[in-house]
Amino acid sequence: MWRVAVIVTACVVLAGCSLLPVKTAETPPRATVSATASPSPLALAATSPLKVQAAEAPASAGPPAGVQDIVFASASAGWLVTSGQVAYGGPAWAAGVWRTTDGGATWTELWRGWDTRLDRIGLMPGAGELYAAGTRVSAGARSSPLWLTSADGGATWSATEPQVPAIAAPQPGLPTWSSLHFAFPSAQVGYAAIEPEDAPYGPDNIVLATRDGGRTWSSLPLPAGFHALGGLDFPAPDRGWITGSAAGTCDQIWQTRDGGQSWSPMSGTCAPYPLYAVDFVSPERGFAAGGAIPFVGAQTGVLETEDGGTVWRPTYYEKGPASTGPVTHLRFTSAADGWAWGGTCKMGGNGPCPGRVLITRDGGSTWTRSPVSALALSLAGGIAWAQGGYAAGLWRSTDGGTAWQHILPPATARFEGLSTEPGSAGIWLATGAGTFESADGGATWTRAAVPGQAVRVSRSLMFSTGSPNLQVSRDGGGTWQPVALPGETDGVAAVAFATPDQGWALMPAAHCAKDCTVVDRTRDGGRTWTTVGRANLMGLQAMGAFTAKVGVIVSQTEPALAGSYAGIGISRDGGATWRVLTLPSGAACYQPAARASTILVPCQAPDGSGLLLRSADAGTTWHAYTTPALVPEDLALTDALHGWMLAGGGGPTPAALYRTADGGRSWSQVWPALPGAAR
Repeated sequence: MWRVAVIVTACVVLAGCSLLPVKTAETPPRATVSATASPSPLALAATSPLKVQAAEAPASAGPPAGVQDIVFASASAGWLVTSGQVAYGGPAWAAGVWRTTDGGATWTELWRGWDTRLDRIGLMPGAGELYAAGTRVSAGARSSPLWLTSADGGATWSATEPQVPAIAAPQPGLPTWSSLHFAFPSAQVGYAAIEPEDAPYGPDNIVLATRDGGRTWSSLPLPAGFHALGGLDFPAPDRGWITGSAAGTCDQIWQTRDGGQSWSPMSGTCAPYPLYAVDFVSPERGFAAGGAIPFVGAQTGVLETEDGGTVWRPTYYEKGPASTGPVTHLRFTSAADGWAWGGTCKMGGNGPCPGRVLITRDGGSTWTRSPVSALALSLAGGIAWAQGGYAAGLWRSTDGGTAWQHILPPATARFEGLSTEPGSAGIWLATGAGTFESADGGATWTRAAVPGQAVRVSRSLMFSTGSPNLQVSRDGGGTWQPVALPGETDGVAAVAFATPDQGWALMPAAHCAKDCTVVDRTRDGGRTWTTVGRANLMGLQAMGAFTAKVGVIVSQTEPALAGSYAGIGISRDGGATWRVLTLPSGAACYQPAARASTILVPCQAPDGSGLLLRSADAGTTWHAYTTPALVPEDLALTDALHGWMLAGGGGPTPAALYRTADGGRSWSQVWPALPGAAR
């Protein structure tokens, strides 16, 4: 995602970072900044609830783009999980659990997590018992696995951090836990293996088991040199099948009769292609499927056994241009009716890659191609639901897959970012349906042609920090030229303007012991720049706002870097000298807003609730306004009293746009009538 901003283009900020103190003096000039004294904590004069007047939400347009997984229990009741990056100044990741009770016509968000991604959702054997799996995403600090359970049909959820083996724990660049899929033969006993489409993103030599409903997981013993391919079927707690290869063997099916403590290969399952899926509809009748992607020789194949796996025979095989690619998932709803589907990738630069759905109505003897492609499929009550990828929406078929209805359109519009023009009442609002602007305080809106990653100073003047160097446009985004900055170190993190002429650029250094954020200033609309100071704030995630009276920098840093911490810097001399204060312990704070002497900083408290820091005297004294059901995501002020806030919440508090007329002490919910945007 991207954000249109006047104050700054935000970098990705991840909650959950440890807040480690760094040694520095509190208010010395730049030349005498020391690394020997701890900064002062941010003193909060009072703590009080944030006053929010919520309007009745309009009709739901459904979950946003970013559907990761779906599951239905009947023709009417279903659930899905969404995840997406929101790198416009608020939490870097947001995830949600949504429920429908009318077959997908309307959806309600039941749970939301900030700095969280959800990847899987499923049903456990039992009345209304569900699970969802994901990750608490963190910058620098350890990301942690997340396990959600619900015993009341998804109305309420319990979130825990499951105990997992080190090899399955989330790691930067190797998100193994997020790459697992699950099978629960009972409410307490479950198994997990690498998702076939996610196999490149995690080690494939693990199969996990839980005996307590997902709270603790352990690695199962596997044959020497084993590589799991993702096939996983456990119809009973002790009996199951997986697909993979061991040292010196082919890709084949392996079975266990003791809950995964020992495994034996099933003869006759060495196909001429990898096997990614297995499904037994009875102890005797089973199917396995796999294939190969086109650029290594496309193949699609299905095997069948009718005697518990003693003898296997191919029932479907295609290769070359006729092939639909590998089957990664199988699901038989009866001995006759079966579904096969699968893509080649869910994550990474090429993902997602949904694959064509194949359907059989004669027990696998013949297969026909469905007109839809899917990454996930759910079957219940005689109805099929297909998730066609992160932005492809949700499809439903009531006739066995011949015809499909698009019940959840792709890219449902959502508010994504907002900004105001220095020296005017102009407001820009970025949504999933495009960018809109208002010149009358939000009463009316028109569509605006504004490029992504743009810091809009006026209708003609824009800056972009999206490329390695700062770029400027003076014709409303038509043409762009690079801007040379004298203090540039590791790229430009933020640009902020107090007036169309007066602006600042922040350039933090990645490896630095002190004075790590370089501050450049322009007095002629960005034509010339001068280095005016350095702030003892560290990391590439600095965010800033400036007025004629005060400059403020919020830095959510990498704790792994020596001497780093999360802090806020205040300057009252145009950025030359900075007073640095540490942020509240455990809080994750984001893009600030400032007008005159008023400063607002949106944060998320350690318990996941919202926290708004406010100063009315240029950072001398501060108040903290808290709310358990609302998390500020983005802020913009048009003057010291009037401003806007994008905020989200779980349960009864929907993500919405809010407006203040008293400098941020109270807010009223607003639902602007944006042309062409679903709200």
